[in-house]
Amino acid sequence: MSMHDLFDAIAHVISHHSSTSSPAAVQSASATLHSLLSSVDDYRPLVDSKCKIVYALVDILHSHSSSPPRTIKDTLKSLFAIALHPLNRPSMINLIVVPAHFSLVVKDGRVSIVEDSTTVIAQVAACNDAVLADPLNLSTASSMRTKENVVSALLNLVRSSGEDVVTFDALDRIVVQISEEWLLPESIASRLPSLIECAPCGNPDPILKDGHKDTAI
Repeated sequence: MSMHDLFDAIAHVISHHSSTSSPAAVQSASATLHSLLSSVDDYRPLVDSKCKIVYALVDILHSHSSSPPRTIKDTLKSLFAIALHPLNRPSMINLIVVPAHFSLVVKDGRVSIVEDSTTVIAQVAACNDAVLADPLNLSTASSMRTKENVVSALLNLVRSSGEDVVTFDALDRIVVQISEEWLLPESIASRLPSLIECAPCGNPDPILKDGHKDTAI
């Protein structure tokens, strides 16, 4: 069996964690994935072409209350191993991995789970500034929902761990893009004030899609 076939088999098992796959099978698949990705660097790039794996791992995090602790731990370790490969991080951000981790941190509360989850967040956030800034550029293929998730993730990073978690350069670039685009959906504009305050380049006054300025900024 090739590694591609093995990853497909693992993806099938963990993607059915809430239906046909038994808890034992899901835990075993998660542990196997973690072991493979942690021990062999060359396996990590393969995950970028297997989005189903990351989707399934994130879904396990969303179902943390019904998943065994060991499965959650192996899921977090697998995501950390995936994030060790720099080229995987943009995909992880687009697949809403960071918000899922923040949700787990807030809702779970177990120290070991929180520690592992925040470790993954830090690893994903270690990507190049452009990975976080580029999805906010309306000229890219990123959806507005993706842009909203990126803003939320950055804001959560700032709120949870302080301004030094996100570099000023990254924030500057994001604020510049926001200023240039001007027209923003309310869902994004409502999240900007706290984030923009952390950037040294000033507070732009974005206009919502209905043409009115957001007076909260």
